[in-house]
Amino acid sequence: MLNASKECHIFIPDLVNGGVVLVAIGRAYVDCVPTDTVHGIPLGEENVRVTITVLKLNRALLPIPTTEATSIEEAVGGFVAWLKSLVIVQTSLSQASKSPSRAPVREAEGSKRTKKRAGRKKIQSQPEVEQQPAQEEMPSFDLNDISFELRPLAFYAQSSMRDGTQIVCPQQHFVMGDEMPIYIGFENVYHFISFKEISANSIMIYTRYLVECCARTGIDQQFEFNSPVIVSPVQQNVDRVTYIRERAECILRILRNVPKGKAFLMPYNSGQHWILAVIDSWDDSVMYFNPLGNEPGHLMIRNCWWVAESDSDATGKR
Repeated sequence: MLNASKECHIFIPDLVNGGVVLVAIGRAYVDCVPTDTVHGIPLGEENVRVTITVLKLNRALLPIPTTEATSIEEAVGGFVAWLKSLVIVQTSLSQASKSPSRAPVREAEGSKRTKKRAGRKKIQSQPEVEQQPAQEEMPSFDLNDISFELRPLAFYAQSSMRDGTQIVCPQQHFVMGDEMPIYIGFENVYHFISFKEISANSIMIYTRYLVECCARTGIDQQFEFNSPVIVSPVQQNVDRVTYIRERAECILRILRNVPKGKAFLMPYNSGQHWILAVIDSWDDSVMYFNPLGNEPGHLMIRNCWWVAESDSDATGKR
């Protein structure tokens, strides 16, 4: 019942140092059941209904946003769902709701004060348990340095992907390449949000988005895209000359599948940073979009012309 509430401290995971961070003080409705709803959405086994009364951290996003509120400031005075493991009240929420997915604190081990300490330790230790296996290997996010738009992605990656969980997307829309799934892991998300060099998989996901945008606007027949995995430098067990030639031949095979009149977009990593090459298949002209602002020095596309001209069966098929 809504009148069966207790004062509580409300936390979010500390994505920098581990543990949790206090974001608000409010009241938790400890007698709620999984079928109770908040803004029409059932609470489920893991959540509790809370109301926020005092803010302790501004500009924090709600872990479970509603149609009316996405930030904690917008939720003041209203009802939101919150993870039980991130709420501290006088009585353990897991015990009060009799959730089968969480073991209650054994009463024989101490008084209410002892159980309160046990509940506090449980809440603070949960994010740490997720972070310990790779604490030195995996970086963490600082939510205060992340824009509002990216915080939900950062929160999801930190809470759900540090154990190796990956986002899987089907690979489509490329002129040439295996139709294999695209896997996005925690490090891919971290590099994207931290403005570090992103992976080829991230480029492929963005390419899918571009293709969908082109299709919605009716210009999808004007462009072709290439998977960056095919042409970006990788470790090879061959000499450099052989590798350059093999990569050039691969690009030539791709270009022969591009109809005349289409623009061919080829993102690739030169070994130092990402570059976008746009090839006009009508006149074989090439435009580079280089973040450094100068002409790429590796001459990858020129190598293609050299291979095409040196092979008698490829003459005139550039």
